[in-house]
Amino acid sequence: MDTKNRGMKMASKDYSVSEKPTLDHLAVSVLCGMPEYRDAGIMIDKYLDRIQSKYGWQHDVDLAGIKTLEDFEVFRARLLKAYRETLGPMPEEKTPLNPEITGIIEREKFRIEKIVCQSRPNFYVTANLFVPKNRPTPMPGVLIPCGHTANGKAVETYQSAAQFLALRGYVALCFDPVGQGERLQYLEDPKTGESLSLAPTSEHMKCGNICLLTGLHLMAIRIWDAIRMLDYLESRAEVDAERLGITGNSGGGTVTLWYTPLEPRIKVAVPVGTVGTWGGGDSEQNMPNDMLTGLSHAAMMCFAYPRPYRLIKETRDGVFVNTRMSFHKARWLYETLGQGEKMDFVETIREHGYFREMREPMMEWMNRWLGDPQADWREPELEIFSDEDLQVSPTGQVLTSYHSDRVTDLCVRRAEETLPKQRAAHSVAEASAFRDTLVECVLNRTGIKRPQEEISIEVVASEMHGNMQIRQAIIESEAEVFLPMLIGQSLASVPERLPVILADDRGKVANCSDGGLFHLLVEAGHPTVAVDLRGYGETQTTNWSNRDRQGGFVAQLLGVESMGYGYGARHTGHTLIGMRIFDLLQTIRALPHLGLSREVVLIGRGGCGIQALHAAVLSDAVTAVCTWRTLSSYMDVVRGSVYHVRFYDMVPNVTTAYDLPHLSAALAPRPVALVNAVDERLDVCEKAKIEADYALASETYANLKAEKGFLIETQASEGEEVASIVNWLAGIA
Repeated sequence: MDTKNRGMKMASKDYSVSEKPTLDHLAVSVLCGMPEYRDAGIMIDKYLDRIQSKYGWQHDVDLAGIKTLEDFEVFRARLLKAYRETLGPMPEEKTPLNPEITGIIEREKFRIEKIVCQSRPNFYVTANLFVPKNRPTPMPGVLIPCGHTANGKAVETYQSAAQFLALRGYVALCFDPVGQGERLQYLEDPKTGESLSLAPTSEHMKCGNICLLTGLHLMAIRIWDAIRMLDYLESRAEVDAERLGITGNSGGGTVTLWYTPLEPRIKVAVPVGTVGTWGGGDSEQNMPNDMLTGLSHAAMMCFAYPRPYRLIKETRDGVFVNTRMSFHKARWLYETLGQGEKMDFVETIREHGYFREMREPMMEWMNRWLGDPQADWREPELEIFSDEDLQVSPTGQVLTSYHSDRVTDLCVRRAEETLPKQRAAHSVAEASAFRDTLVECVLNRTGIKRPQEEISIEVVASEMHGNMQIRQAIIESEAEVFLPMLIGQSLASVPERLPVILADDRGKVANCSDGGLFHLLVEAGHPTVAVDLRGYGETQTTNWSNRDRQGGFVAQLLGVESMGYGYGARHTGHTLIGMRIFDLLQTIRALPHLGLSREVVLIGRGGCGIQALHAAVLSDAVTAVCTWRTLSSYMDVVRGSVYHVRFYDMVPNVTTAYDLPHLSAALAPRPVALVNAVDERLDVCEKAKIEADYALASETYANLKAEKGFLIETQASEGEEVASIVNWLAGIA
């Protein structure tokens, strides 16, 4: 083979005769001892840093180009259009709030009204309204969205902010976000009845990820709640509708940041304990495509122009350089347009929270621009109320008191309304046409680009293992993205069959023991490539966080891979699943350079099964696909609400275009096997359930007289799973 023309480099590793490396040792040591690959454990970090920095610089250039108010209005209109598209759909009309006052706490200088409203039909919001006494009306009103505290509005610092405002003559409305206080979304596991006791960030990630599957966004839901609660505040006779402000801390500060640009009724904004450069944190704080479109935190602050805006930040947890950078960009914009005194920044010597040291500068700013500039901004002694005192609903939870809809109920309805009702194809031409429509949907939703780069391949070792030749090789899928692989070919006198690419989200080593699937496939005559797609196996991240180490839901939802990489990729219009599908397509393209047939069978286990189905739709070189312990349907995740599927295996906005069963139907009449498909909890599904999910695929294959080409298998053990895969392959290739 002419390796020079095929982009292949030859290297070598020396294994002494005494070492006799085992198959699994060869599988985990492709990159071992090679200095140029020592950063494999942070490969994705470096890749994301490269693409993100490019967009960050471009945004700074665009912002610096603003010289006049006209320049700014063009800039703001363009980015706000992109922002609204990013948020996704909100209700088209405002429905009755149906407010109820469930109780009142009377004090000498203020009263607290316990309010429950419906921000949309049967979607309940609980709030405390702090109303000053013996003040001339109408008074200014301030909305307080809460940060991530388990008891929401009742936490000491938030009720203190509201009480402080009331004592200074402001009507303050502090309301529970979804997933906090009286609006918990996961009271118990619906299948086991056990309390999930999720922290607010985990609550938000759990339902926020489902939102993204359906084209919704949790921040849009939170903003709509804020819009409707401002409607209520504005409707009160005590409130001056021309003097409305907003302040919130942490997650509430983030709502303040993202809501203010969209709400002209807000005249003064004071976000606290928030602002970096780009979205980060849990689900509602991550904006898809924000780097791609320029939706930085600095831009959001700029969009408040010319309204007074004070950012307050803690410093005891460290100096937040990115916060300072964003403020100075916004201050520069205000100064350029002649309103520099209206953009302000206060740093406090406190830890993260909404403490007195934050509340007093908030009050001074509100007084300066919304109330009485001469009023006292110093905080008096406050009365702290218990959670029970401030409780609005009879049971303390809207789910049990009012049978409120959950965020996931909104997602289920949207998914069921938007998922295409596809008719089964009756001919190969119809199936091909259906596949063509899916191709564009897949490319759009996964952010995949068509592979065009020259492939760099390095064979680093070649060993004999019994009657098998085993090669260790590395593909450079794209710049500085390396895919280690093991290539096995039988030297016994067996007929050579179609090559197989084997991808497993546990890493290639999981199948490379003696007697494992890799071994059995090679023995059966299939040249087999076991590959680690980026982030798996030898390139799995070593950049673990404390949340990763906690395990359970915390790691699943907030760990580096799910939150850091899954969300990090989306900032630039990419997805991690799309990157891995791209890697699979590049591996397919590499086969001829390795002396193998272009046509190939894909076997994907776990998340790699999802990637294999997508790759097969995109590549004519794939002659058959087998998924193994792979999610049966994204609708399982949407309907199940409690799930263990990783966020990075979810395709954004997927249910508005297709689901996994659609991909299988689009592959007809190419053979497809589903071995032990799993549900949203990664438990193997009953065969009848899988058959119901894949009725479209079954009917399509039947219409094309290819019934035997579509196989659903449920097996009791991994050994039986492996045997069924080998037997399936023997029948088709």
